[in-house]
Formats: sequence, C-alpha cells, structure tokens
Amino acid sequence: MSLLKKLFGSDRSDRVLSHGDYARRYAEHVRRRFPDISVEAKIGADAAASHVIWTTPGGTVARQYFGNWYSRLAGGEDIDLLMAAQLDEALALDAVHGAPELRQILPVIKSAAWAETTRRQLEGSGLDTTNAAFVTRPFVADLIVTYVVDTESSMHFVTAELLDELGLDAAQLHETALGNLADRLTALTIEGGDGRYAMRLDSNYDASMLLVLDRWRDRVPMDGPILVAAPSRDTVLLGAADDPDMLASLAEIARTIAAQTAYPLSDRVLRWSGGRLVPADAH
Repeated sequence: MSLLKKLFGSDRSDRVLSHGDYARRYAEHVRRRFPDISVEAKIGADAAASHVIWTTPGGTVARQYFGNWYSRLAGGEDIDLLMAAQLDEALALDAVHGAPELRQILPVIKSAAWAETTRRQLEGSGLDTTNAAFVTRPFVADLIVTYVVDTESSMHFVTAELLDELGLDAAQLHETALGNLADRLTALTIEGGDGRYAMRLDSNYDASMLLVLDRWRDRVPMDGPILVAAPSRDTVLLGAADDPDMLASLAEIARTIAAQTAYPLSDRVLRWSGGRLVPADAH
C-alpha cells in the first residue's frame, strides 16, 4: 500500500479537498450562516497554518484555525456535518477568543523550509508579523520546533501575541510543551527488529518525540549510538549506528518517504550519542 493510501484511504485520496479549498469552503459556510460577519480565508503552508479571520459589525477581529478538522475530512467524515460541527464548536467554546490551557500546548517538529515559506506568506498577508509570527526555535540539522494549542478537536499555532497573553517567555513555553509531550510517553511503541526499528505514537506527534528521546531511548533494544531519521511527522526510523550499511539505507528510505508524504520533514539522518542528536554526516 502506498504512503498516500495509508494516510488517506485507498478509495478517497483523489477526492479529498486541498487544505486551501477546505478553508475557502468553510469561510463560505460561515458567511451563509452569519451574513453580517466578514470572513476571510488565509491559506498557509498546510492545514494547521491556515485559518479564517472573522470581523464582526462592531469591529472585533478573531481567528479560527483548522488543524484536526481538515484531518478528519481526510479520514472520511462528511464535509457538511464536519463544517457545521466546527462552527458550532467555535461558537459554543468561543474558541476564537478564549485563552488556551497550558496543558494543551505541545511542540511540533517542522522543517526549516516550512518555516521560511510560512514567514513569507505571513509577510505577504499584510498582518503584523511582530505579533502574528509563529514562535519557533532551532532543533537539529534542517529541523525546527514550533508550538500548537491542541484541543483534540482543533489546533492552532502559538504566535508571539498569544505567548505574551499567556505570560510566558520562549524558554517557559518550550519546557511547558515538553512536559505535556512527555505525558504521552505511555502511548509510545517500538516496532521492528534486527537493528531496524520504527517508533509509533499517534500520527501527529511522532516526530516531536525526538525532543524527549532521552526519556524513551532505553525502550529501543540496541546498545550504543543509534541513527535516527524523521522524514515525516508520523515516521521515525531508528537503526544501529555500528551497522556500516545503516546510514545509506536510512537516507534512501528517508528521501523516498519525504518525497511522497503530505507532511514532509527531513531526509537527513541524525545520530543519537552522548545524550543528544547531531547530523550523522557531521560525525
């Protein structure tokens, strides 16, 4: 089964709306229900970076992000029912205004290329990039860390403006997100054998678990340094660093997956040694 079929289902992959089309269709759904509200779709690099901007007749401006709602569409849910539920939740929870709980903040691994694309789109949108920019920090090689508020039914990125509202600095945000991520360690599993393994979590935060690799390294049945590849958000591959063929093998697999997946990260292979990740080709 191809990776695309694995993600979206063998009989639906060619019928799922793009995240941009979903955003525009949802904006139109809101307009029909509330014709007095101005609703504008802003299309980001992926679904989690896309949102609609609501402007009420009184001048109140708010944003609603998509995240998991679009994923549910790809999973086969009816689009009309999905959009109705999305709008009802926003109205019931006042999600476009309400402050998130700290326990809902999680770290997300992204590629540096994604961050640059998102930055350019934000600059071109006319928004104040000082407040609307996503909070990021370097991770390793061509990967960075950003942060989301995940309520299980919706997801949006932590911006500089939201960080200020939460009363946190960047270091506190990172530690909070890592603590929340570590709470999911009980769901982590390791599959494979003979020096080749894959780490599984929930298809959303698998790659993020590399941020707390020190807390689950002992679950991988290999001694000594290991090689790691994270070609997509839901794929983390591990191999024995003392295998002379492992680096080339992981690199080839990572390139293939990164080229096919809807959520690519990096085709670089990393090395875990001495309690930290470094690029394997720099060792």
